[in-house]
Amino acid sequence: MKKGVLVVLISLAISSVYAQTSIRDREATFYGLDFSKSKMIGSEGFTNPTDIVDRFFFEWNNMMLDEKSKYNVKKAFNKDIVDYDFGPVSTNNKKVKASELVINRSYSIEEKDVASIVRGYAIKGKGLGIVMIVEKFDKTEEKASVYVTYFDKANKKILLTRKVAGKPSGFGLKAYWANAIGRIMASCSTYVKAWEAGSK
Repeated sequence: MKKGVLVVLISLAISSVYAQTSIRDREATFYGLDFSKSKMIGSEGFTNPTDIVDRFFFEWNNMMLDEKSKYNVKKAFNKDIVDYDFGPVSTNNKKVKASELVINRSYSIEEKDVASIVRGYAIKGKGLGIVMIVEKFDKTEEKASVYVTYFDKANKKILLTRKVAGKPSGFGLKAYWANAIGRIMASCSTYVKAWEAGSK
């Protein structure tokens, strides 16, 4: 009897270990681009901050759905199945104050800021979540930087976050910074196996 109980307990313990959410999971929910703590640096490059908040935050996210072959989330994060849910970041992005968005100085956010943003998401369910938390679009340095962040949806614990930068290019505000996001995702596809290998 005691032996049988021990076997059951061991089996449950093993199952619990394997059930833990990991960045290596083959299925994930992608939450898009969160601009809630981002800044646009260089006022000459961002002349209409209200339009950025009201229109471009949505359009930069929507391109992930409209152009999945170009912004290939599965390839970037080495996943077999990806669901999309831009609801939480959309809620955050709508709260950004246009009057405070554009600055002419250096700016950065920290990993504790990333954790705070994720804790604020209204999310149900279990499994792996992935979000790209935008730190800045910097016109003066011609660089976008984003915290690529994996988290456990059940408890919103950060599993891994890494800052990745990309160079913008092209014509028009939307395309210029969209190309930076594309390059960031291309970089992720080269880093992802090392991230997975180093994860718990």
